[in-house]
Amino acid sequence: MGGNVECRAELSAVSGHRGKGWEVQLDVWHDAYRREQLAWIQHLDAPFKQVGALRPDNTFLAVRSAQGPPDYVGVVHGQPHGVPVVFDAKEAKKKRWSFGLLHDHQARDLSANDLTGFSFIALMLDGAPWVVPWSALSPMWWAWRRKKLKKASLTMADAEDIGLPMSVNDCCLTMDKNCGAECGWIPAVRSFCVDRFGEPHE
Repeated sequence: MGGNVECRAELSAVSGHRGKGWEVQLDVWHDAYRREQLAWIQHLDAPFKQVGALRPDNTFLAVRSAQGPPDYVGVVHGQPHGVPVVFDAKEAKKKRWSFGLLHDHQARDLSANDLTGFSFIALMLDGAPWVVPWSALSPMWWAWRRKKLKKASLTMADAEDIGLPMSVNDCCLTMDKNCGAECGWIPAVRSFCVDRFGEPHE
């Protein structure tokens, strides 16, 4: 068992994934959304190239071979059409999240989808999960990126101002695989999308 854990940990490090526990929780929620036909979400990984031979413990060194996409793409089911969603998972242990942790190409993808869909940051900030709509965050982020804004991070006060709190229930705390559709980001996003795109399909 110890060898398997070490193998997974090393592969996570090689793949460059941070906040892996946060992504695992998101994936549990996404399974529930798929089961209950609320949304279809696909987790994307950055393309990488193996460097060197496969080790006896089934790990290997790897480097990124291209710029990675945002972490997740999918569709929130609705009428008359589903709403395309694109989002990136970010985590900050303290009460602020640095703008520098989002790359230019990811910001461009978020902006492109937000023209006709809904893009956001799934942000775990100091233990509290938030949906941060890209439509609200992007003016601040792009101003920072163009050096027109000295502010370089999103604070808890910012999250409370522009973000939507996610729903966390008892099942979420144990990452129960039966976590339901009333958990995570879908309640907040569906409510937001009603105002933006119309009433969702039930």
